[in-house]
Amino acid sequence: MPLVEEYDDPFDAAIHAFELFGFDEIAILESDIPAAQASDTAREALIAHFQEGWGYPETDPDFDTAWANIEHWFLIAFPTSLGADYKVHAHKIPKRLTLVLDQWGYDVDVTLPAQPDARYPSLSGEHPEVFIVTVTDTETNETVAEQALRLYPHATETLAVQDHTAAAELCNETVLAELGLEIVGRREPLGDDTPLLLAESERLDALESEYGPEIPLFHDEEPLIYRPLQEYSGFDDYEPDNAIDHKQAFGVPEPTDTFRLETAEATRTYFE
Repeated sequence: MPLVEEYDDPFDAAIHAFELFGFDEIAILESDIPAAQASDTAREALIAHFQEGWGYPETDPDFDTAWANIEHWFLIAFPTSLGADYKVHAHKIPKRLTLVLDQWGYDVDVTLPAQPDARYPSLSGEHPEVFIVTVTDTETNETVAEQALRLYPHATETLAVQDHTAAAELCNETVLAELGLEIVGRREPLGDDTPLLLAESERLDALESEYGPEIPLFHDEEPLIYRPLQEYSGFDDYEPDNAIDHKQAFGVPEPTDTFRLETAEATRTYFE
């Protein structure tokens, strides 16, 4: 049953929805929405957030308008939203994970080809494609997941959404899978960023089981997410037919454990 049928108050419904995704009041108050910084409770923060975009300050919120737009303002306030400007390289997606992984006690580092890593001696500063994602525990500083990733051929600037979601899927299949986390697409109007969010895979599974595919949590037929990411933008540039011989293409070998979307067994179903 969608939450609009369980709740009269859209802000109470939104707080409950955040709890279903695993976020408590502190997570909402520490989120990036400006209204949270000056609020004492999650409800106050969400009302102020809604009023800034759809209402009028110093007035009572209009519940009908809040319900009609709840998917939009809820996703904007989501504590682990992330994205990257269309014009930036796809490695910015795993780099942005550092902004949200602290929710689970992790940090992330992305080593670019221009900074060769001694653990991967076959990389050179001339190599244009591989990037290494390392996730560490913030308390112990121990490495909990690490993977060399490669996107090639990559989409053009006009197809950056495909490039960014493909980079996100590389993370899903490797370092995030080890942590039980997953990047999915946010169902928002496209702006300057590719809209994504990070969540626990088990919670996503449970919510889809309860509410349906892609989680129409508040209203029937109004899903919140794109899952799998292939449903969002497609990965046509990364199909198996486009796989390349790396040494032949670039003149240098790549690490033997480099994960490539176009050759990954786990992703071949995208192209069947």
